Amino acid sequence: NNSQLAHFNFFAGIPPQMPSLYVCPSRDSPESTVLTDYQLITGPGTIFPGAASLKLGDIGDGSSKTLLIVETRGSQVHWMEPRDLDIRTMSFRLNDPARPCIGSPHRRGANVLFADGSVRFLADALASGMVKAYVTPDGGEDIGTP
Repeated sequence: NNSQLAHFNFFAGIPPQMPSLYVCPSRDSPESTVLTDYQLITGPGTIFPGAASLKLGDIGDGSSKTLLIVETRGSQVHWMEPRDLDIRTMSFRLNDPARPCIGSPHRRGANVLFADGSVRFLADALASGMVKAYVTPDGGEDIGTP
């Protein structure tokens, strides 16, 4: 809803549309350039558990096994809006049509950014338990690198 998004244009000099760098090239509707395709995962047990984020050294599972930013499909979140994917309400099934989740218009999966700076493709077939393990920075799960 554009009226709800209008109040996010309060920063002087901020362009009303999202820079193309932040638009997924496979987006279903590339003309809609104010809604983000990328979000942080926030909430208890994530890198962003509350008002402050964890430090890199606090990521016990290792930065190569912990998600930082993920693709989200149809989030309806303005690119300047301080709203992210909440671990308490998200689905751990990739491209879940019923709930907010990691997802994209790419065939068979979504791109994600790990805390070590690497970008990888997670396949839709990845078990939800593995997705949750990649979201938690200090869960102690025995997981490999996707």
